[in-house]
Amino acid sequence: MNPANRGGNKAVWIWIIIGLGMQLLPNANPGGFGALIRIGGTAVLIGACALYAENKGYSRNYGLLAILSILGVIVLVCLPRRNSN
Repeated sequence: MNPANRGGNKAVWIWIIIGLGMQLLPNANPGGFGALIRIGGTAVLIGACALYAENKGYSRNYGLLAILSILGVIVLVCLPRRNSN
């Protein structure tokens, strides 16, 4: 891993955790506002996973795996790194 990119990778993981949290928290309060938070969490998670996939050398389209929530994140983590950084 490129040492200059190490800080960026940590930031991506923070956004992944925020996105997953926003998806899981509304389960306690179902309804309109909870659904809005869940949709926002999915959007944050898709963006963070797109950046993570790009850091691993894949297309940002792999960020759409975040629609599967934690399963999509697990798939991205298991993908081998394509670039030499």
